[in-house]
Amino acid sequence: MLNMNYTEEEVRGAVDFVTQRESTSFLPGIGNKRYIDVYIECLNKDKYMANYAEVLEGLLKKEIKKIPRPFGIYLSGGIDSGILAALVKPDFAITCRFEEGEKYDEYEYAKRITDHLKIPLRVVKPQKLTFEGFLHDAVKIIGKPINSVSIVPWYCLMAETQGQTMINGEGADEQFGGYARYLIMDYIFELYNQPELKNYEPMLDLLFNELHAKLVGRKTPETKDMRDIMNFEFRKNLPDIIYMEKQLAKYFKVNFYQPFMSKAIQEFAKKLPMKYKMKGFETKPILRKIAHKYLPPSVAERKCKSGLVAPVNKYMGWMENGEFDKSKYIDYQRKILKL
Repeated sequence: MLNMNYTEEEVRGAVDFVTQRESTSFLPGIGNKRYIDVYIECLNKDKYMANYAEVLEGLLKKEIKKIPRPFGIYLSGGIDSGILAALVKPDFAITCRFEEGEKYDEYEYAKRITDHLKIPLRVVKPQKLTFEGFLHDAVKIIGKPINSVSIVPWYCLMAETQGQTMINGEGADEQFGGYARYLIMDYIFELYNQPELKNYEPMLDLLFNELHAKLVGRKTPETKDMRDIMNFEFRKNLPDIIYMEKQLAKYFKVNFYQPFMSKAIQEFAKKLPMKYKMKGFETKPILRKIAHKYLPPSVAERKCKSGLVAPVNKYMGWMENGEFDKSKYIDYQRKILKL
């Protein structure tokens, strides 16, 4: 156990070390305790009026300092990449735009961020006419089927930034509770706690398992804990997205960095209490707190966000099962790869 008789000055020393130097180093005189362990344990015990958001911001700044200039940022219009843009002021930002309505078009919010931060913004606009050709080429480059509908946007963004150094905000949603679907899952979990529904647990199991499988394309783990769900998606879903991005970056010779995927950020996220990842119907409150310092309120407080989503079914003529069914999308990739 940590000796909680440390002075605030000593704990602040640990904080400075976490945010400015190597957070996973061991703290002298406390056996196997690391600086980040000291700080998180103090926060959890409410011993000091410390700020989780302050530490996360410091960790991000430290990671960003490692990136050689000049570099740009892939900007989605959300708070993850928006925070990175605010903390580092990249030389330029670039976003992908599908002019197919709010479900697919994040340009307006990306522009609000760059206007606010005074960063030049470049835009790529994939068209329906060339969409299938881009998808075919991207799938061949990636080399395996990917569940994400962001293949074509990432292909176009990487092609436009060929040979340059770039960063993005990947990994923040999985680690800090950013997906809107988590709100649905958490609500279902709350139903298990209702005495009136005790005899209906098998029905709730069916509801949750089918919903999660439909949303993420994988069978869910047997759990009623949101932290387990986030860890599952971080371990099982995110690696495919990271793989896709890195394969495209390699092909287009993009020097690619992902600050949220650093070891220090992952350590911090694992220890962060759930109330800072989800709060009622608010997603990733810890990141929103940072966003309010640097971004326009309309961005920091935005609740309905699509992300880097392409209108795949609309452009490919696969609308029989709706806009977001992925069965034909996966079959198409398997056919190209001869699987």
